[in-house]
Amino acid sequence: MSATITLDLGILLEVTSKCKQDYENWTFFNVRDANRSVHFDTIANDYFRLLLVDMNSMLSLSRNIKITFWQVFDRLEAGKYGENKISIADIIRWREVLLASYKTIEKIKLLRDKKVYYVNNEQTCEIFISRKEIEEVLLKMEHIVLEICYILEYPITSIPTVEERSNHTIADAFRQM
Repeated sequence: MSATITLDLGILLEVTSKCKQDYENWTFFNVRDANRSVHFDTIANDYFRLLLVDMNSMLSLSRNIKITFWQVFDRLEAGKYGENKISIADIIRWREVLLASYKTIEKIKLLRDKKVYYVNNEQTCEIFISRKEIEEVLLKMEHIVLEICYILEYPITSIPTVEERSNHTIADAFRQM
């Protein structure tokens, strides 16, 4: 197995972890605190935009992005990583899993490009994406990365998030006010 797959998988793992953390932070500030203060709403929307940027970087069909799931799948199929235990059937299944969410992936790209704020009301926005849609794609990304790690026998069984959101200094300061 080449070092290149380890490097590319490391990038997928790192960005998936960032997406998961962005999602946790966004939902924390959006659900719990957005109604308390405009500042919390701004923080929530910053995390939402960051989440869109990070998710798009992993799911984009663009060749200009450093590494995406699609590029890893292409390299696996072409044998560019050398011999490994990942089968063509695995790659096809992973593609199908992600393509089942193609509409959501397109929404992520469009919303990322528009730099919009999250609105939880389908009636008031041009492009609506629900929290459930985002969560579903994020879970698929995490599952694929963990499955690749499992097949390649890397000892990674979960992608943890840093529980820093409860220690967020800005949030603490506003809560104390």
